[in-house]
This record gives sequence, C-alpha cells and structure tokens, in this order.
Amino acid sequence: MSSQNEIETLEIFILSVDELSQSKFIKEVEENGIGTGIHCDFGSGTLTSYKVTPELDSLKAFVLTIRFFRQNNEPTSLSRMEQMILSLKIDKALKREFSDTRKALNAYLDEEPDVIIEGIKALNTRRDIFETFLYGRFAHANREKRKTLKNLMESVQAYDDMEAIFNTILVQFLTKLKIMREVCQKIKAELER
Repeated sequence: MSSQNEIETLEIFILSVDELSQSKFIKEVEENGIGTGIHCDFGSGTLTSYKVTPELDSLKAFVLTIRFFRQNNEPTSLSRMEQMILSLKIDKALKREFSDTRKALNAYLDEEPDVIIEGIKALNTRRDIFETFLYGRFAHANREKRKTLKNLMESVQAYDDMEAIFNTILVQFLTKLKIMREVCQKIKAELER
C-alpha cells in the first residue's frame, strides 16, 4: 500500500469517527440518557415499564457507520486498521496505543453484560448482544441472530433491557474509537512529514 493510500484510509477512519461523535444518536444519548425500568404508582397500585432510547432513525444511522469498523471487508475495520498501522514505519508507541485500545475494546465486548436474561444462552457477553442486534436487526438478516431477537421479544422488558445494553455498547465502542482516532491523527501527521 502506498503512503497516499494509507493516509487516505487514516482520513476515512478519522472522518467516520467524527461523524459518529457528532451524530444525532450521541446528541440524544447526551440529552436523555439510556435506560429502562418499571414505575410504580403507589396510589393506583399499577406498574408501568418505560425505556429511554434514541430515535430509531438516529440509531440506524449510527449503526450503519459503526459497522465499517467491524466488518473486515472494509479498509477501516479495526482488524485491518491494526494490520495497516503495525506495518507502517512509525513510532512504536503509536502502534502499541492503537493495538492496546483495540484489545481493551475487545475485552469489554467479551465481558458479561450488566443484565443477564435467563434462558437466552446466546447473549452471554456484550459481543453477543452487539452482534445479535447488529446482524439480526440492523446490518444483515442473520437467521440465528434474528431468532435470538424474536425469542427475546417474547418479554418486552427483557428486549428493552438488551436494547439499552446494545445502545450502551455503541457508546462505549465510540469512546474507544475516539482514542484510536487521536492515534490515527498522529500517525497521519507523521506520514505527511
């Protein structure tokens, strides 16, 4: 890969992270938060569930962009970015920072979620939840992932809880992407010298 192609890939990565950072999804999360719960009206004795989530259109737009960091057929996938960065003749500290941040993101994804739904074995880790929503609802129509989501929808509260966790995972994903973006900015500057 020529230096110009590498610089262009870095620019696309940086621009994509900037788009996510300025997205309507993030603005809605910052303004309203993310969550689910049950409200008890002690006067009437009624319980009502609620959820706070960004609008579906803003969520879809965010997911469409974030999958470019996930799918290995894209030059900006984290795996391909790491391969490219490790092959560059640049400061080793920059290579290590990118790799360490990617490892930290993977470790986060491989941890158990904050909420476990009994009977849904396919959602044992945050990665399971992330990929189930990503490939079962938004980016592709993976049969197994869609089946898991359909099973989850049998309980509205369970589905809402998993959707809230998915949204939280997206925010954490962006947090790590922002760190990698800064590394890419430094690498780009080094390559342009």
